[in-house]
Amino acid sequence: MIDLHIHTRASDGTWTAEQAAEAAADFGLRALAIADHDTLASAAAGMAAARRLGLGFITAVEITAGSDGEEILHILGYGVDADEPSLQRTLRDNQESWEENERQSHLNLARLGVMIDRERYDYWAEHREAGGWPTYNCLVEMGLVASYEEYFEEYFGPGKPAYVANSFVQLETAIAAIKRAGGVPILAHPGAYDARNRTVLDRPGFLDFIVEMGIEGFEAYARANNPAVTTHLLAFCGQHGLLVTGGSDCHGGFAAGRRLGYPEVPDTCLPPLLARLSSEMYYIPECPNTLR
Repeated sequence: MIDLHIHTRASDGTWTAEQAAEAAADFGLRALAIADHDTLASAAAGMAAARRLGLGFITAVEITAGSDGEEILHILGYGVDADEPSLQRTLRDNQESWEENERQSHLNLARLGVMIDRERYDYWAEHREAGGWPTYNCLVEMGLVASYEEYFEEYFGPGKPAYVANSFVQLETAIAAIKRAGGVPILAHPGAYDARNRTVLDRPGFLDFIVEMGIEGFEAYARANNPAVTTHLLAFCGQHGLLVTGGSDCHGGFAAGRRLGYPEVPDTCLPPLLARLSSEMYYIPECPNTLR
């Protein structure tokens, strides 16, 4: 069993890269990918830890991408070269967007009479062990929210009083940057998208559209996908020669419903993916024949 979508403290998880690899080994996974939001800061440490533990590892990232100005898509990039200039520029642009998002968030909260203490914000920006985001952890400390679900339901979901409509890199830019970096772009958790509670099955032409944009596969095995979405994606990928991946979207102790290793992702997803990657961007130990 494999898990190709795990987050660390480099973005919004609670684990270090080493702890993520150790948790994967303890769970009995054969391979993992750390795919942090808009950063590859945990990639080298994750690779080193996986080698030490005899686990397979793929260098990966999850890029936040704008779509039509109304929704955000998450694009997984597997096997990317962290030093490739256009990828670095794309990630840097998105990090700047996240910073602007936080600035606007604080202004919106202030209009509601909620003042974020800068010292506490800086503390959580530096100490990532709680997972989540600095503003979220400040609101938890203030007793205003108790979970990330409340964070969005009360303040930051679309239409909520502190909502921020921010712009990340365009979908085409994210996909192109992944490909220039030698990676493979995969649409993350397709069943999670749409503010109107529509799945990919309810959106005519969506899958064809994103394939035309350059997506090479779908995260068919994902907690956000209901069984109908998974079945449809598996069939669509088979018909169009696209890759199938999957992962838990685990954030360690944050977002507790996203458990490592769930849903189960079959080892058979890995060889077709590895066949499209540079061998320098992944590590597979010699022993597990099912991974080769």
